[in-house]
Amino acid sequence: MECTIILDSGPLVRRTSVRTNENKLARISLLVFATISSSDVGVPSKSGVGGCVFLVVPNVCGISIFSPRLDKNGNSVRGVEVATELVKLIKIHNFEVFSGLARTKTDLSQVKYVDETRELSAILFAASQGDVGALMSYHNAGSDLTKTDYDGRSGLHLAATEGRLRAVKYLIRHCPAEHLNLEDRWGTTALSCARHYGHTDCVDALIDAGCKDSNDINSEYADFVLADDVVSNSNAEVATLLLTAAQAGDLDEVVKLRATVDMGVRDYDHRTALHLAACEGHLHILKYLVINFEGDAAHFVTAHDRWGNSALDDAERYGHSDCVEYLRGVILACETQL
Repeated sequence: MECTIILDSGPLVRRTSVRTNENKLARISLLVFATISSSDVGVPSKSGVGGCVFLVVPNVCGISIFSPRLDKNGNSVRGVEVATELVKLIKIHNFEVFSGLARTKTDLSQVKYVDETRELSAILFAASQGDVGALMSYHNAGSDLTKTDYDGRSGLHLAATEGRLRAVKYLIRHCPAEHLNLEDRWGTTALSCARHYGHTDCVDALIDAGCKDSNDINSEYADFVLADDVVSNSNAEVATLLLTAAQAGDLDEVVKLRATVDMGVRDYDHRTALHLAACEGHLHILKYLVINFEGDAAHFVTAHDRWGNSALDDAERYGHSDCVEYLRGVILACETQL
């Protein structure tokens, strides 16, 4: 026997199956549903002898689950079971507390990638600024301080790069030993970052904690030059959303973000979405970003990250010949126009 789920965005009058925008009628319906909703489901819900289970997530959507087989109480057996399982996957329970990066449930009211990037971006930014108080707050809320971004960079990488000794010591104390030698996209450890930028106090703290230099594990870390740009916390959060979508090759999400986000926005490492698309070989993302960049396209394509790398450099490093050809063409076209 099959079970069918129908998802509808908008308040419904379940009794008549007629869509309504009348707030008063919607409130009455929700109050009736709430008085009979299960504590396991946590949202206004109703089960009928016809085999349907109705769930209402206020101001988000309505969910209808159908399976005709009933239990001894006259409720749909599979309908109730599916409703209970949905709560384990989706953030709809009114009395559940969601905190920390340990959250794995889907939030129907949030933009794609927001859950996985907002808190991570804030943690990495706090580490780069040496904000131990913020790191402590996230740790106490259950956040995983070892999480990495799209480039494999962790909070310890950022703190070591910026020479934030107090943040480095805090992260060492609260990170499992096996995470102290995490490598980023370029095979670089936190110790290598601190050593490269001459932060000897951070180097000593990391060595005492048992961290390894990436030179011992065949790192390709080169002698890059630190960029001068200043990135704010809000910019870092917005940038992380766009860069995550670019890294995933998610053109639909990049198109949505264009309405509110500058295509050239940079993160805490001064990386742009163009860098990430070039690293992953997403030519369609490169083309969209260049076409919709409001400024000098050649400057966008040749913009350097923290280590002096441009999107063209990244495309060449990872052997994406189609991306290299396109980016070189953009630069040539801009030079010809001059």
